[in-house]
Amino acid sequence: MTNQKIKFTIEISRATFSLVLLSALSCILLIIRMLETKETTGTFLIWNLFLAWIPLFFALIARRFFRPSNKPNSFLIYSLLASWHHKSSAAWTAR
Repeated sequence: MTNQKIKFTIEISRATFSLVLLSALSCILLIIRMLETKETTGTFLIWNLFLAWIPLFFALIARRFFRPSNKPNSFLIYSLLASWHHKSSAAWTAR
């Protein structure tokens, strides 16, 4: 039996990487502030960051799979659109 290693690589642009770092920094600073002041005000900012990442996540998926050289898969397109629409419409009905 041979030992085979699985390689998993993620290509990420500089802009996306900076957004990840800044989002993580914001969460870390908020947690530090909560630990120092012992108040939980401002925790909604983490939820807002999460909600801001949802459309970006779907846009990054669409950009990766739908390059000009690739023929777009209509099932994948419609499933991404449906999941994005479901999340956005659920946010509007929760108000």
